[in-house]
Amino acid sequence: MRICFSIIDTQSENLLMPNHFGESAHFLLIDSETGDATHHPASHLPCRGPCRCHVPAREEYEFDAVICRAIGHRVLLDLKKKGIPVFLTDATSPHSALRQWYENKLDLATRSICFKGRRKPASTSGKIQPHTVPG
Repeated sequence: MRICFSIIDTQSENLLMPNHFGESAHFLLIDSETGDATHHPASHLPCRGPCRCHVPAREEYEFDAVICRAIGHRVLLDLKKKGIPVFLTDATSPHSALRQWYENKLDLATRSICFKGRRKPASTSGKIQPHTVPG
């Protein structure tokens, strides 16, 4: 499974995730089975929401899930329509968030609130959503 993370800077030694999925123009895809990681740019056009978030260039880079700290409602709805689950984390590192995912400690995002200039954390279903971990 290829998992997508928004990252702040592709050049730093310690990759960090922003507070909001679309706050970065860079994305990290990690294959949960092999551990292979690749960096990718966001699409050239941001989403149509009020916060003008950047989204992965989906046509070029396939992924099966997203792990983020918060996400805008338009991007969340688009991903849900495509059958891509979005998991929420409080981790600032993609590798820490991936470890939480392996341990089934992440909630599935069910709703998000995203206002221009003011973002609130995405809400969850309130319970852990099981997923299959290869191995």
